[in-house]
Amino acid sequence: MSLATFRSKAGPLLLPLLAIALLVLVWYWNWFKPLLERQASKALGRPVAIAHLHVQLGRQSTIKLTDLTLANPEGFAADADPLARIAQVVVQLQLKDLLDHRVQIIHLDIDQPEASLRSGPDGVRNWQLLLPTQETDQKPWDVQIAALNVRDGRFSLIDPALKAQISGSIRTTEAAVAGEPQLLVEAKGRYDSVPFDAHFAGGSVLSLREPSNPYPVDFVAETGGTHVVLKGTLLDPLQFAGANLRLLLRGPNLATIGRFARLPLPNTPAYRLEGRLNVQDRSILFQDFKGLMGESDLAGDVSIKLQKPRPLMKGTVHSKQVRLADLSGLIGGDPNSPPAAAASGDGRLLPSSPISLPRLQMADVQLDFTGESIQGDKLPFDRLAFKLSLDDGVMRLAPADFGLGEGALRFYATLDPRGEQLVLDAKAELRRVDISRLMAGTGYKGSGRIGGFAALQGKGRSAAELLASGNGELKLAMAGGNFSSLLLDLAGLDFGNATLSAIGITPRTEVRCLVSDFGLHDGQLSTRNFLLDTGNTNLVLDGGANFKDESLNLRLRTLPKRANIGRLKAPIHIRGSFAKPSIKPDLVDVGTRAAAAVVLGTFLTPLAALLPTLQFSPGEDRDCKAMLAEAEITPPPQPKTR
Repeated sequence: MSLATFRSKAGPLLLPLLAIALLVLVWYWNWFKPLLERQASKALGRPVAIAHLHVQLGRQSTIKLTDLTLANPEGFAADADPLARIAQVVVQLQLKDLLDHRVQIIHLDIDQPEASLRSGPDGVRNWQLLLPTQETDQKPWDVQIAALNVRDGRFSLIDPALKAQISGSIRTTEAAVAGEPQLLVEAKGRYDSVPFDAHFAGGSVLSLREPSNPYPVDFVAETGGTHVVLKGTLLDPLQFAGANLRLLLRGPNLATIGRFARLPLPNTPAYRLEGRLNVQDRSILFQDFKGLMGESDLAGDVSIKLQKPRPLMKGTVHSKQVRLADLSGLIGGDPNSPPAAAASGDGRLLPSSPISLPRLQMADVQLDFTGESIQGDKLPFDRLAFKLSLDDGVMRLAPADFGLGEGALRFYATLDPRGEQLVLDAKAELRRVDISRLMAGTGYKGSGRIGGFAALQGKGRSAAELLASGNGELKLAMAGGNFSSLLLDLAGLDFGNATLSAIGITPRTEVRCLVSDFGLHDGQLSTRNFLLDTGNTNLVLDGGANFKDESLNLRLRTLPKRANIGRLKAPIHIRGSFAKPSIKPDLVDVGTRAAAAVVLGTFLTPLAALLPTLQFSPGEDRDCKAMLAEAEITPPPQPKTR
């Protein structure tokens, strides 16, 4: 080919080739730096600055960023330290993987990173990144980091809301003999106003793990006497998957863990729990855990699902032996506080301190608990089972079942925080409870079965306020049985034989029938009906109590079994306060035979309507029917049972 022919054919190609050669010679990767900064700032929701950008293309390309700065979000002072500064970042990856929404980082080098974690004036934390919402039809990014190398990393956390001031370091070490480099994180300071100390050791090779070479995890933290130990391995540490981890929690109060993890955990006595930790479907699982909380043994499973607007915590827990006081934190109590005095300094008996509830808006909760045996010499209960839920701040017990021999106490309650007040709606059912079990531990003896129901609605911040504003009722019935010493010492007071003789009660009191009906309206308790038939005597209680000022105004009196039995016995007046009641007999003559007949007939009439509402087993209510028959009053027919 002649030179002229070559020039004629190659000439058109020379200009583009020369242009490409010139571009390679003068190419400056920082031309793309503003574009990269804009894209990163948009993705992270705050300004990102890069001093220098360099790219080395190849089969495995290398991207180098120097003096990288991640600023704070809006609202922070201009002269405040930025969220992060990094002297240099070197990323080695395969660019072709980006076309398939994969980021396969072969090696990541981070030199002298510094993080300054702070809260702004409006409470916004600078480390909370507002990442853009991913389109549902968009393929998710798969990020893998094979190896990580960090040199001289530092971080600090100052957050007044968390009462935290922590500083620490992060670095990787050289590979040990027959091992791999380690990633080490140390933190020390104060959290929740108490000393905080944590240590983490893991592998620096983060992904591309094999079952024969899982990722090692060794984490230990201590704050305020609370110890957290997490040890084991992971197959995929970036996804926290393939877990073989053991978690140990030990401390004086689970509420400390709750404040740290931003979960509504209740106050508890000292505890020690250990089990498996795993993550599945955006849920953290604490499985097959066992341990002690106070004097109660616990075992079960708990999960925390990370969802919006609140996490959902589910638990199934059982105990072979439980102490009720250990669970008092679930309803706002504090098992670690000493028992309150019998009466406060102002003479009040009911607790007036505000009920301490967890931060109810932190999470939703569903908890099923079963206790096979209840510990305590003075507790009549044999077993316990309850379902507790927390939904958008509203706490519900639906139901709580306390077993008493063959009988049971079933309790329903809803506690709804509204502003500065708690709104309570509670109901209880007492079903065929053995009196001997109910009196166990009280020093009294008796036999027979009792049943009934109660309801209470109230508003307030304490038990005293809930009762002072309360509305509700209490109905109880007992057919057959006896009280041996209950009436010898009414409510722990000196109610001796002489006083009992004045109202016609013998030391051993047989019970043919007991029917009672109390009403509560705006904190005022009234005795609508109360009659105890002892065979020889009808005992009547009337009057009431005031929960607003804790005052008593009750009268206990005996009525003749028939209108022709004679004069009424002297009544007993119970007055004064809940803390210091006054019990005095009225020795003034109280009436005639005619008055007795009128009183007895008037009193029993509403009891006839009350009796069918209280459940007895077949034949158990015969004495109550006989009592009404003696007053020549016929009760309404009982509903038929199948």
